[in-house]
Amino acid sequence: MSIGNKRFGSLALCVALLALACAGCGSGEQSAVGPAPEADSSPAVESAAQPAADSAGTGEKIQMNFLTTSNEEWEKKYGLMLEDIMARNPNWEIQYNKVASTMSGIGWDGFNQKFLSLMAAGTPPDLVYAGVAFIPQYSSQGFLTELDPYIDAMDNKDDFTEGSLRLLEQPDGKVYAIGDGIGSIMMYYNKNLFDDAGLAYPPADYNNAISVEQYNEYARALSGGEGGDRVFGAYVNLHLERSTPMLFGFGGKVFSDDQTECLLDSPESVECYTMLSNLILDGCAPNASQLKAMPSDQMFMSGKLGMYFGPPHDVAPLAAAAEETGLRFGVAATPKRDKSETFLFLDGYGVPTGAAHPEESFKLITELLGVEAGRIANELANPSVIPLNSKLVDETRAIMYSYLPDEEKNVWYDAPQHCSSFPFNPSWNKVVDVSMATFDIMAIGEITPEEGMKKMTAEIDAILASDNK
Repeated sequence: MSIGNKRFGSLALCVALLALACAGCGSGEQSAVGPAPEADSSPAVESAAQPAADSAGTGEKIQMNFLTTSNEEWEKKYGLMLEDIMARNPNWEIQYNKVASTMSGIGWDGFNQKFLSLMAAGTPPDLVYAGVAFIPQYSSQGFLTELDPYIDAMDNKDDFTEGSLRLLEQPDGKVYAIGDGIGSIMMYYNKNLFDDAGLAYPPADYNNAISVEQYNEYARALSGGEGGDRVFGAYVNLHLERSTPMLFGFGGKVFSDDQTECLLDSPESVECYTMLSNLILDGCAPNASQLKAMPSDQMFMSGKLGMYFGPPHDVAPLAAAAEETGLRFGVAATPKRDKSETFLFLDGYGVPTGAAHPEESFKLITELLGVEAGRIANELANPSVIPLNSKLVDETRAIMYSYLPDEEKNVWYDAPQHCSSFPFNPSWNKVVDVSMATFDIMAIGEITPEEGMKKMTAEIDAILASDNK
């Protein structure tokens, strides 16, 4: 599909430069960082390297409202970053409008409700940091400003790895958001449980990744015990996003290349979800009631879970748990049949349509992706994504995933060369809702995977047909 070809054409350039560098409606809470924004006309595009101009040339400060989801860690990070940015841009006042996450960690539902309500009211924020799954929806609804003119006018494009500013390019060939770093889903495993079962550790090398059949064998071999002492070999997250690396491993796809047809009823997909469903039904992966009693992350940290797929920011809490509990964990390439594949995800910064000062909002994006802001973030927490700013790549790699040995760190740095484009599209949230209803009944055996994937495909095809009219 066009998004995949263009995005990963840019990504190939980005990877090459990274390699060279490394070798050498939730309730909104407003921060006291700055006052609320005031309306003003949108000036013409100007270079992002130039200092911010006074509002309308009057000497008044330019006021901007930055909206994103938040937790305690993000509050501290963005608070310090924005204070530093305003110190270097004294004619900016930035209000940090944070929406409390609706889940442990980072969740986007509350942010989505808040953003949509602001757009409906005609009071857009000046800048948002949005989850990657929402960006196609927002851009197709006309809620985000095209950023290509601002990217073209940048004086400091050379500060960013080539192609990285276009990684969130949409099917219309335009960029509406810029990611803050490159991350991907990988397989985590409990080394203590592998040692107890006499199993070899799964490799971090994509070319030598375990097969999907080995994954199934490992999940069953690691499982054992009864009741509260039960150990599960794997956590099976029957969610299209988190199960997609396994689907890719089987050679399956979610959509056709042009995203007009769902392919989840293919033989590869049926085989994938049959294996995953059977792990739950056979007691080798926790079911919904068991997960309600103890979430998967707690299971893994307490030695009751052998393997799961997760993002890079899981390394830090797992490393902390390792110090406290003796947990030993590793990170491996995703299982394969023909080849090991994962996908990249980049949440991103966007300028809402109707923002009072779009050129200043874009400059704020470049500041948030700059060296100073990146170093503040790195001082607060071990970085979990590869920065887009080439000046930060080497110093970030030195401290990134410090718990892991070098060969396991490389599973993320090598990921861009082993990726497929993830099929986020404007219909994605509807697709997820439909798929989850079917996955739920597959997980308890009320419908076979073959029946479930046919049902899911028909429902998703209907959504795509309606939305693509």
